[in-house]
Order: sequence, then C-alpha cells, then structure tokens
Amino acid sequence: MSKLSRVGKSLQNQVVEKKLPNIIDTVIAANRASTGPPLGPVLGQRGIPIAKFASEFNQQTKHIKTGIPLDTRIYLDGKNFKINISSPTKGYMIFQAAGAKKGERPLNLGQDFIGKITHKHIYEIAKVKIQDEYYTIRDYTMQQMCEEIAQSCYRSHIDIVEKLDPEVYDRYLQTVDEKEAEYQEEKLQKELELKKKMKLS
Repeated sequence: MSKLSRVGKSLQNQVVEKKLPNIIDTVIAANRASTGPPLGPVLGQRGIPIAKFASEFNQQTKHIKTGIPLDTRIYLDGKNFKINISSPTKGYMIFQAAGAKKGERPLNLGQDFIGKITHKHIYEIAKVKIQDEYYTIRDYTMQQMCEEIAQSCYRSHIDIVEKLDPEVYDRYLQTVDEKEAEYQEEKLQKELELKKKMKLS
C-alpha cells in the first residue's frame, strides 16, 4: 500500500488570539477538547465555562476521526460562546497527501525535501480550505488559495511536482525514514556520551 495514504502525526492544540477581544482562533484536535492547557486557561480567563465548551466541541466533532486538527474560531459574548469549526489545517492535509511525517528533516538541509505532492493535491486541498470562514470573508480566489498552500508546502519542506509514480515515491519516503532514524540514533548516542562525560567530570 502506498504511503500516500499514511496517517500523519496529530497536532496539539494551539491557541492564537486575534486582536478583536471577542474572537479566538485556535486549532483543536477532533474529540480532544479538554479543560486543560493551552485552551482551558485562555477560556477560563474570559469567564467561559470550560467543561461546557469541551463537551460541545467534542459533540460537534464526534463524526470526525479522533485527533485530526481542526481550524476553529470561537466567538465570545460575555460568558456565552459560539464555536465555528472549519476543515482540518492546511499542514495536516499537506502531510496527509505527501505521506510525510511531521518533524522529519530534509536529507540535506536547504536542498532536499521530506515529501512531495502534486499540483492536483494542491488544488484538492484548496477546494476544501477555501470554504472555511477565514477565507470566505476575505473573498479568496482559488489562485490565492493554491498559492498559500504552495507556500505552506515549501515552508514544510514538501516539494510540488507534476505527477508521482507511487512505487518510486514509496521508496523515496522509505529513504527519508531511514535517514531520519539514523539521525535520531546519532543524536541519542551523542547525548548519552555527553551525559557520561558530565558524570566523569
């Protein structure tokens, strides 16, 4: 089975407050809203009943696979709130399409990529994201949406190509995985050696 369909790593919740005091833009994993940080304390400071928020969010996302990171906008009105749940984050969909793992490094920093996606992937992701409220209220065109997704790809070291041979690409991803495993092993050995030297000194 091609790694094009491999599930990427789930992302943790990230809270980003907008300048408008009554709006919070955040990323919450489906079915995983909780009263803990980082989101809990932010809502608690605003007087929002955190347990109620978590329950409502999880209820609204129960049909979505647990752990998928969702762009979410929270409208605040005193102690009341309204949840606007959008599609999965661009990063999640990009890594899903590429079959790449979040956190891996290019084989040669500044030169290689950790994965590849096609122009068709870009277009399909854009068709989903352009329906999000964040982009609809800004009247995004498909060209703008595709360009933004392409920029996200390059920032994440994901190359964009015309087409992919599944078997060839599967071997490419395997090489990336092997190189990453070697790097992590070398890193661990260096850390162990450093700890050993510190104990002897």
